Amino acid sequence: MSTEYDSNSQSSGPVAANVGDAIKRLEEEPGDEELLRRAEEAAGAIAFVHFDPSSARSSVIEALVHHGDLTKIHRGLYVLIFSTKDQRRYSGRIVEGPFYNPDALKRDSTPIQFIILNQGKGKVLSVPEYHGWIRVEILGEERSGTLLGAVRRPHPASPVLPYDASMMSSMLNLDGDIRIGMLDNYEDVFVQIDSNNKGVIPRNWLTVGTIGSGKSNTTQVFTEETLEANYAQIVVDPEGEYIFMDRPSESPSVEEDLEKFERAPQGVKSITVYRPPGSESKRTDAIEFSVPFDSLSPAEMKIYCHKYAIEPLTQDQHDAVSYGALMKKLRELQMMRLFDRKDAPMLDMVKLTQPGHLSVIDMSDSREQQVVNIVIADLLARVYHYKMGLTEEQNTERKVILTIEEAHGFVSRDKKDRMEQTLDQLRRIARRGRKRWLALHFVTQSPQHLPSELFELANNKIIHQTTGSENLRVLKAAAGTVNEALWDDVPSLGRGRAIVVVSGQYPHPIMVQIRPAASRRNYTI
Repeated sequence: MSTEYDSNSQSSGPVAANVGDAIKRLEEEPGDEELLRRAEEAAGAIAFVHFDPSSARSSVIEALVHHGDLTKIHRGLYVLIFSTKDQRRYSGRIVEGPFYNPDALKRDSTPIQFIILNQGKGKVLSVPEYHGWIRVEILGEERSGTLLGAVRRPHPASPVLPYDASMMSSMLNLDGDIRIGMLDNYEDVFVQIDSNNKGVIPRNWLTVGTIGSGKSNTTQVFTEETLEANYAQIVVDPEGEYIFMDRPSESPSVEEDLEKFERAPQGVKSITVYRPPGSESKRTDAIEFSVPFDSLSPAEMKIYCHKYAIEPLTQDQHDAVSYGALMKKLRELQMMRLFDRKDAPMLDMVKLTQPGHLSVIDMSDSREQQVVNIVIADLLARVYHYKMGLTEEQNTERKVILTIEEAHGFVSRDKKDRMEQTLDQLRRIARRGRKRWLALHFVTQSPQHLPSELFELANNKIIHQTTGSENLRVLKAAAGTVNEALWDDVPSLGRGRAIVVVSGQYPHPIMVQIRPAASRRNYTI
């Protein structure tokens, strides 16, 4: 596309020529069919593919942007690249830029530096004409209406055109009934997940982010939406954040903020809050429960014996002193009032797996780590065995998501050797639960402290703002399909923005603005 200069413009830079007028002139001039074809192909273009630098990568191209089109450019914009040389069509996403370069002078030349330095203080000098350039990640090649892996690259001077918003949902496969937010920088493209696809939600989830990044809001949104989709949600809640989700959100301007997502402030329809033995909850109707002693595996029994020094005492059956010590330790164990209490029945798996029902295990007053470990181990084991005993039809009717908030506090690398039984149960659920509609959801602010196998178990990831080189390293290793330029944005992502990887539905990672939660979260903990 040619450029022309507007002598009446305040800017001294070039503006894009009117492509429609150019086409009309070409139509009136015989013998210019090739120029006419190229002009028609370039209609609506916002950039043109540049020649490759020596450091080029196969999946990334550079493109030049006319001065007048720079306002149309932003990172995250999805584009169609029409390779004029071979008539191939590519889908891409702008991942870097726009950057600016002067047209006629070098950026570090003396005149350029003088002009830039003398802006303001009554010395406003005319800025030289300049253009922009961007980097575009090639997402695939369009063939017969399908986006396939690209084995070629668009040729130089190929036009780069923005996708119409109406095309985004189908191109990115965003259709579904679980609405988690909007495509970043698109105000009318909802990001949704198909709740009925067994290859999507049951493939396990990992949500990460620093304090204040929005990960707890995301967990709440995911819980609200999956409950509406008739999943049962079981949330292990170490801080008591989710115990009032049956009440509408009271956040300022929440009604207006939710309106654009076609949602309204409201609590979840069905909730039960549970508290472990001997603990309290800010929810006055929280139900105390106990753990069946005979549900513990031999490995878990060994943990108890080790903690209470029982095993050595049982080795000499003729030592009366040892028997006395043994009885003392067993009484201490009994005083925990954790097991087999008639006044605090064990968790009912039928109720916990009721469609559309939220069960919150409020651990906010549980200070004894051993109690927390046993409660989680019992919960994992019995949910798994219950689901294994159902028919295929019953499992489809009782879809279950088990969310573990602040997962690094329950299953960390440091405690790995002491929680092998719990890790074994997590592995078993992660590998065999999908076929029975049983999914795990790990939430953490410290991914570096999680055992590495948990990253392998979670195929779906929601990555909020994350800092720290080690945190980023383990995330990069677990989500290798994310473009390096997107990783550069992770430490500075604003609240609520996240990279979402849904391996069974989305063709590639996408940037999402997560919607606000419609239900209340308990901040006063």
